[in-house]
Amino acid sequence: MIEQPAEQYRVIKRRSALIGVIVAAVVFIPGGLAVIRYTENYLALVERVSRVAPERALEEAMFLFRWIMGSAIVMAFASAAYLAWYGYRVIKTERNPPPGSWIIEHQRIATGRRARRGGYAQLAAAVLLVVGGIGLGWAAGELADQLVEGAGAKPLWFLAGPTP
Repeated sequence: MIEQPAEQYRVIKRRSALIGVIVAAVVFIPGGLAVIRYTENYLALVERVSRVAPERALEEAMFLFRWIMGSAIVMAFASAAYLAWYGYRVIKTERNPPPGSWIIEHQRIATGRRARRGGYAQLAAAVLLVVGGIGLGWAAGELADQLVEGAGAKPLWFLAGPTP
């Protein structure tokens, strides 16, 4: 790893990076908590509806389940696309981080073979995220089918636990 000229990178100071992380946490954590609270309220509504119209309650619960699983799958694919794009840039330029990236002041830049290995590791992580997203979609579909079929259905093999 060698020092690279700062002209090729967008340099920020450590304090600015820390403030950015804190601001992001302050903005996104309440949003995440609001989603959790909304989900709790939605499930309470589904429970009240289930006393009157069980079929409607099942439809509402499946809507929420599909929405949550769909969001998780989209996030996995988006993360995989970003990792693949970034890894490709690292391999192409043989620098990690590649030129044009944001770096923290005085950050060392990996070059050559070490950078290429990092790029290939990022591509491998992207492939794992895609496979995980596909697996999550399959598992969610299987679980949704079993929930619709009723309580007598067998659990998924990874949720089954020890067999007697």
